[in-house]
Amino acid sequence: MTKRQLNEKFKQFACSHYGCDGGNLDSSVWVCGLEWGTEFKNLADLEKAMEGPFDVGNWDGQVQERLKYQYNNKIAWLYSYLYDWEHGHKEQAVKHKLMCSDRIGFKMNAFPISFKNRSSVSWNSDMAKLIGLHSFDVYLEWCISNRGRFFQSLVGF
Repeated sequence: MTKRQLNEKFKQFACSHYGCDGGNLDSSVWVCGLEWGTEFKNLADLEKAMEGPFDVGNWDGQVQERLKYQYNNKIAWLYSYLYDWEHGHKEQAVKHKLMCSDRIGFKMNAFPISFKNRSSVSWNSDMAKLIGLHSFDVYLEWCISNRGRFFQSLVGF
């Protein structure tokens, strides 16, 4: 087997805020999903995404709109419980500006490349060449170690 060279653009892409909804990096509570909800239609879309930018996002002005998604609704419920908000977790999320840049909450994802679901993952030779990792399992391990280290550095671990 030929040893692959990790794509530097992929490394910068993966060790960034890419795929995170964001919020306030100084928040005491962060939530983490597996990966964000859109999937790449083809490798050209992924390659374009790897060009950047990788800025921190937020829900500023969009909290109510974001709560229409099931996962975000559950996050609002979790924060409502953690912070002992009054009844009505959606209304309280809007009131407390959940995941906004100057309020509480940060939403990240463990993995930057999105797939419809785990059974749809197709880590073919073209994907392996683009990324520089020979399998999906190696990609997962690499992200846990390296992307994890990136986020740990943001909170001073």
